[in-house]
Amino acid sequence: MGILAILLCLGLFVYIHWLDQQRRSDTDSLRRLLDDANKQIESLRQAIARMSSTVQRPLDQPSAQKETVHEPASIPVPYPVPAKPIAPLDTPPQQLHETPALLEPAFTPPPVERPAKKSIEQSLGTNWLNRLGITLLVFGVALFLAYQLTHIGALGKVIAGLVLSGALLGGGLWLERKLQYQVFARAFIGGGWALLFLTIYAAHYFEATRILDSEFVDLVLLFLVGAGMVLHSLRYRSQVVTGLAFLLAFSTVTLSQVTVYSLLASALLALGLEIVCVREGWFALEIAGIAAAYSNHFFWLDQTLSKAGGQGHPFAEFWPSTAVLLLFYLIFRIGYVLRTPQTEQAESHSGAAAVLNSAAILFVMRYQSFHPEWAFRALLCFGALELVFAFVVRSRKRPKAFAILATLASVLLLAAIPFRYRDATWPMLWLAEGEALFLAGFFLREKIFRWIGSLALLASVLILTLNHLSLFDGTSTTDDSMLIAITYVLAAVLLWINAEWLYPGLRLTPNDRELPLLQTGSFTAASCAAVALWIWFPFATTIFAWAALALLLLETGTRFRSVVLRTQAYGVLAITLLRLFLVNFTGNQNRIAAAIVVMAACAACSERLRRSTETSNIERRLISGFAATAATTVLSTLLYLELRQEWLIVGWAAMVVIQTAAALLRDGIRVRAQALLLAGMVVVRVLLVNFSLASWRGWPFWVATGLLFAVVPIAFLLRRKPIETSNLLLRKPEQLLFFLPLALIVAWLGIEIENAWLTLSWSVLGVLVFLLALAVSERSYRLAGVGLLLLGVAKLVFFDVWQLEETARYLSLIGVGIALLGVSFLYSRYADRLKEYL
Repeated sequence: MGILAILLCLGLFVYIHWLDQQRRSDTDSLRRLLDDANKQIESLRQAIARMSSTVQRPLDQPSAQKETVHEPASIPVPYPVPAKPIAPLDTPPQQLHETPALLEPAFTPPPVERPAKKSIEQSLGTNWLNRLGITLLVFGVALFLAYQLTHIGALGKVIAGLVLSGALLGGGLWLERKLQYQVFARAFIGGGWALLFLTIYAAHYFEATRILDSEFVDLVLLFLVGAGMVLHSLRYRSQVVTGLAFLLAFSTVTLSQVTVYSLLASALLALGLEIVCVREGWFALEIAGIAAAYSNHFFWLDQTLSKAGGQGHPFAEFWPSTAVLLLFYLIFRIGYVLRTPQTEQAESHSGAAAVLNSAAILFVMRYQSFHPEWAFRALLCFGALELVFAFVVRSRKRPKAFAILATLASVLLLAAIPFRYRDATWPMLWLAEGEALFLAGFFLREKIFRWIGSLALLASVLILTLNHLSLFDGTSTTDDSMLIAITYVLAAVLLWINAEWLYPGLRLTPNDRELPLLQTGSFTAASCAAVALWIWFPFATTIFAWAALALLLLETGTRFRSVVLRTQAYGVLAITLLRLFLVNFTGNQNRIAAAIVVMAACAACSERLRRSTETSNIERRLISGFAATAATTVLSTLLYLELRQEWLIVGWAAMVVIQTAAALLRDGIRVRAQALLLAGMVVVRVLLVNFSLASWRGWPFWVATGLLFAVVPIAFLLRRKPIETSNLLLRKPEQLLFFLPLALIVAWLGIEIENAWLTLSWSVLGVLVFLLALAVSERSYRLAGVGLLLLGVAKLVFFDVWQLEETARYLSLIGVGIALLGVSFLYSRYADRLKEYL
């Protein structure tokens, strides 16, 4: 026990010495700067004096004599006389006096000699050794008086202690008058006061030195000694002297604690130390004092609990121990409230001491506790106290102190709830408390309360999620699922209220660091709402609730011009699509209904963004196009899953007709692109899949091809509506929409028609296409007809002439020839008309 106290005291002394060295270094730097400035000023004063002595005063100007003016009675007018020329001066005019040079060469002051810094050896010898020596001396005397000095009685031991303490004090006071021994002497002074406090303390609490039976009398004497320490330390204004005296006194009390009432001596020391620290602004020393006071109590408590059966067991001194701890807490906390730090560093040290005070009392009280159910009330009481102190320092215009105490109060109040409530109840109470803190910060214009409230709300959501991770694996449910869902809904509502409705009243700037926190809360609210709906609408029905949530967020965000809400709507819509493809489309429950709902939600989102004037160009173009494409993808996927293989091309062809007709109404580039893409998918599907099926022949092929040809007139109407794009296929969709089904017909002829009649079939098809081209005046169609005729000619020359039988060969020659002549006739007949399209 004694070794622990010695080690703690030595550590605290090292800390105090470091503080003193920092203060001395700062003081020496300021003193050197002041000396330099004084020498520079003196050098300038001497230079100015020398320059002023060399300047001669200007000669006195003769006083002007007054001339008396007489006015003659009459002035005769003389005859004009020719003026004589003015002869130039032979010598230049002489100056009355010479002006000496006003300034001499600049004066260079002598270099300033800076005092040499102390070496490590000198610092060790003058500062460290004496403090370590006096520490070991006091501990040695304390142990010697208590345990080893047995041949003299209790009174003799006390007298010996008083004599030694007096010698240390007197010797220190005598040596302190000499500048050379000031540091050495102040260690003696501190040690003398500590030993005097120990001796008075031992007069009652040490068994071997007990000469006072009255504990009250001994405490009064200890109080007087403590007051003397305070008054005497104020004379020197030295943290080292004060810290050495008080911390040695703390440590000697630690060596021989008998009852809890003996800890009142520590309370007296804490009171004295706090008075000095507040008066002198030594808040770094206060940290050491707080550590010493609570460590003292902890060492005694550890001994007491070991005798009572260990931590968690009741012991007789519980309530006195609690009273002493509360006394420590109030001493240091009231001192923190009443002080006024003058510098930023002092405020930082003061804040660290305030946090350490709260942490230390909670730790020690938790260590001695054997009633866990009391933790709820204790934390509530401490939180309420900290809140009261916070508003007291707020009235004293100390914003940093208010922030620290308000944070401590909020944390304590939040930490109290889990000790009383379980499951989903306490996150709900955290939500209520967090919202209360946010509203307090909103109405009081205190940012710290808003920050703590927002963080408490986010922490509530995190804790709620971590406590019920089993809900998210989809394999288990709990009895309080409804309460969990309600908690998520409450969190979503509160976070949305703070971020979207109360936020404008804060008038935050775009660069304010509070804005990202509020936006994070808003996105968390959307996640909470989605989770709540997932709990309430499980399995295949979740997608209906999510689609409705996405549309609600989109409409709200559009009406209130909230980009954050609209972004949340896009996110919810994205996870809705993801769930549709991964869950609903892979199962058989509500697949058609889910697809229709999601498709309608995507279409409504696209249309709302396209028509809205409150959204940005990126949203109207990019997000709207993505939603429209998603709706098309959902419908095409649904047809793929629901239709038979040979009829899928019919469904996709019907979608081409719908998309092309929709392009007439919306005049959108993406709608045209989707129609062309679907038409291409139909052709690829027919070529790769349908032609390989045994049942591909029949109605599906001809219906799909007919639907694609039926789109061509609509495509011609689309060509008349100009759009802003350089893509030729989008500007003239009739080209691709005609050639794709034409390619299907050509491929079908190649598969179905016998080789003997294929050349003739292609030639007839080419003539029909040529006639259609003349009807619609489309040059590309005309070239396609000519191309089919030339394809027939190539087949005839390179294949039919050499392989077909004679009858088929002759008929092919006749048929192709007639076709070519017919086309040539048409070229001649409509030559003037065709020139317009060449």
